[in-house]
Amino acid sequence: MERKVPQNIEAEQAVLGAVFFEQGSMKTIVDKLAEQDFFSPNHQVIFTTMKTLFIEGIPIDYTTLSDRLEKSESFGQSRRSGLSHRAYRFRAFHCQSS
Repeated sequence: MERKVPQNIEAEQAVLGAVFFEQGSMKTIVDKLAEQDFFSPNHQVIFTTMKTLFIEGIPIDYTTLSDRLEKSESFGQSRRSGLSHRAYRFRAFHCQSS
């Protein structure tokens, strides 16, 4: 019998979304998590991109993240699976709540 890998997409979204509210959280996240800790391939791409921005000292916000994702080679595959639509919904939600 094949063992199913535990997953919680909402928890992954919360971890990634925390960076938009508290830039300092990225240091903790980078110290504790790796790309393969995310079940969703989209979240793996987002995490890797956020980590790159963090290492380069670039503030992580919707604009810097989406610009970097647009330039990413991995983005084409993730875009086809709905990443750009999810990013748009994320931005719309957070613009309304601020």
